[in-house]
Amino acid sequence: MKHLFKYLGALLAVVLMGATFAACSEDDDNGSANLGLGIKTFFPTKVVANQPMTINGSGFDGVKEIEFPGGTKVTDFEIVSNEMIRVNAPAGIASDGGTIKVRTADDEAESTLPLTLGHTKISGYSKQEGEKAEGGELITIFGTDLEFINGLELLDADGNTQFIDHNDFYRKGTDNLAFRVPLKNIYKGTFAGKVYTYDGQSFTMPEFAYEPNTGGGHWETQENTIWDTETVFDGWSVSFLIGPEQFANVQEGDIIRVYIKDKGGDYNPIFKHDDWSDWNELQSIKVEGDGYFESTVTAAIIDELQTKGLRFQGVGFTITKVTLIQNVWIPGGGVADIVSTIWDTETVFDGWSVSFLIGPEQFADLQEGDLIRVYIKDKGGDYNPIFKHDDWSDWTELQSIKVDGDGYFESTVSAAIIDELQTKGLRFQGVGFTITKVELTMYARPTGGGGGARTTATIWDTETVFDGWSVSFVIGADQFADVQEDDIIRVYIKDKTGDYNPIYKHDDWSDWTDIQSNKVDTDDYFEAPVPASAVDELKSIGLRFQGVGFTITKVELIPGS
Repeated sequence: MKHLFKYLGALLAVVLMGATFAACSEDDDNGSANLGLGIKTFFPTKVVANQPMTINGSGFDGVKEIEFPGGTKVTDFEIVSNEMIRVNAPAGIASDGGTIKVRTADDEAESTLPLTLGHTKISGYSKQEGEKAEGGELITIFGTDLEFINGLELLDADGNTQFIDHNDFYRKGTDNLAFRVPLKNIYKGTFAGKVYTYDGQSFTMPEFAYEPNTGGGHWETQENTIWDTETVFDGWSVSFLIGPEQFANVQEGDIIRVYIKDKGGDYNPIFKHDDWSDWNELQSIKVEGDGYFESTVTAAIIDELQTKGLRFQGVGFTITKVTLIQNVWIPGGGVADIVSTIWDTETVFDGWSVSFLIGPEQFADLQEGDLIRVYIKDKGGDYNPIFKHDDWSDWTELQSIKVDGDGYFESTVSAAIIDELQTKGLRFQGVGFTITKVELTMYARPTGGGGGARTTATIWDTETVFDGWSVSFVIGADQFADVQEDDIIRVYIKDKTGDYNPIYKHDDWSDWTDIQSNKVDTDDYFEAPVPASAVDELKSIGLRFQGVGFTITKVELIPGS
């Protein structure tokens, strides 16, 4: 009888597994075609007015209206597909937030998660007023809700305003971001820049003494281990001291990061002075991360770090290593690796219906060999993560080379998938895990002057609608630092109309006939080679665009053959 029950149980398990796989297969084949109107997720989950956002779900083809918390209704949005809508958050969202609703002519769907309203506040900078800021150096902004900063203004070498777009920021969370001072195209002198947000706020920066960099090289963020002895903090008597020799080159704005595991219910880590007293300057700004805590070095504590070192005490955790993260100047050409968080909404994959899409705008500057890393937690026995196309089919090029690490899985970008990532984005599906964030590592792109081969560079990626002759923008001279004769300036476009007329311009708005006369048009872009006569002006003043009857999506500089 026992054998009979075992047999029946095994048979039932096989039947259920078959049903499960059949359901999964049907979902993969048909995507959400058989689903009704519904909102699965949206990103970001906190917004301000004019913030671009993406809504994912099903049945979106017939959506006529989106209602935001507070009753604000929007009819101007883009239906990308039956499963995705792009929209800018409107003004008037209720301060306490709420759900989003989408409506068709005869149906309505409401999100399960709430949308919240943000408000940017800046509390400080990594430099003090009057300090030197050299070309190529990173400056960090501290505050709250900094994800809504969409650009800042500095002065170029000639004292004219230049705009640093949000795509050039290095974001480490919502409480701090960094921007890099233009290497050479920066005004030599003291001035105050400005910071702008999507919802129209502006902040005046402190006056820094800016100075262009006259040598070759780049700033690079380096993380060096200063303690690597695993230490269990299972009582208040446990402590260790990192000696002052590890802080010989420490500077204001450096980060002390402490990697931990085995957090208990009594978790309580403390930065300490050598004499065991609490180091309040470090402790008060301690930030908890996923698998670590960290604090930023202030000017006031540098002397003590360099003469006495740093102690740790606490209970309810194990320290695995301690690192010091610094911006270091590297002589020679090239630029640093850039690690960007492209998704930071914690998502529980507890069933096959769960999915989210990372939009193509996050992959604008992608190149072959870059790395997509997905951080996870709460792995179950049925753990099965899948890289997906936007249409929900398995993305085998990514999936086949997926590598599982400790707390993450990752895959390397091949040349074959770049176009689709840049036009449709990347979907995730699976079961038995929780995604905490997704990072894109864009490895160093060599530039002329460092001995490496030059590569195609995106020199403009702000979508701009040319619906009248007053519309124009300038690509700054810093983007043409390495331009050479016969390089190609390729301009990607969409929404061409009957009055289509794009024009390469000098900065003074006059037609740049040397470039314009060789312009070649295709359905998706127009382009022209750089003549020898234009090289010096591009390097010193830059390039303007004007025209009517089209939208520019991005501009690339392609090395000549």
